[in-house]
Amino acid sequence: MKYRVIAFVALVAAVIAFFVINRSTGGTATATAAGHHYTVTVTAGPTVEVTVGTNQATSVVLTAAMPSMGHALPEAALTRVGPGVYRAAEDLFPMAGIWELTLRLTGEAGDETLTVALPIIN
Repeated sequence: MKYRVIAFVALVAAVIAFFVINRSTGGTATATAAGHHYTVTVTAGPTVEVTVGTNQATSVVLTAAMPSMGHALPEAALTRVGPGVYRAAEDLFPMAGIWELTLRLTGEAGDETLTVALPIIN
């Protein structure tokens, strides 16, 4: 019984630490995905920014879903804000949780779809 209590307290402390650290970094989360044509780094917080690391995409379209809650957001075309950097025009996430982001990239290297999962804290 004593070890269960200790394990529970440690788990709660880890969850609290995750949320405190994530809030102190501006509530952003980052993930990287690599496909055959493109490599992307996705930074999500109040908005989403995608940096395309290999080859240049001419367009990036994002679809976000929260499978655990059955939520899905409409497709959002990201705006190019610099060489290889694309950003969503608005705050996309109505609630905190694990969101699955699907990115559809098109360009001279070809078309590709990449998916990342990120914890979003509002």
